[in-house]
Amino acid sequence: MNTRTKIDDAFEEIGVRRGGELYFSVSDALRLVDYSVEEGMAVVGIEGVEIVDGRTRPVSDAIADFSNREGKPWNEFVQSCRTAAKDYLQQLPPRRDLHVTLTVLSREEWRRYGSPEDAQPE
Repeated sequence: MNTRTKIDDAFEEIGVRRGGELYFSVSDALRLVDYSVEEGMAVVGIEGVEIVDGRTRPVSDAIADFSNREGKPWNEFVQSCRTAAKDYLQQLPPRRDLHVTLTVLSREEWRRYGSPEDAQPE
């Protein structure tokens, strides 16, 4: 079982599935950030939606990208993404209809999609 599937399986019961994506309340997403890091994944992005009366609408001011590597080694990159994701989630307005999905990146994907300069040793 790959790590993304493991994360989805662990949080499926508390998420809301829409269009193939799994969305979470902000408080659950905060827990998921920590879980993802514990499972060896970096949270590189967040996308928010409103879910009201069965409809899903994007929230343009609830989108964040933390994928800038700045030449960091993997472990430092994961921790900087964790801090940025948690800080971002904590500043979102408390709204019952706001849900977010997290974009995660495994170390293998990080190596595969990065430039040679990004492949810093631990």
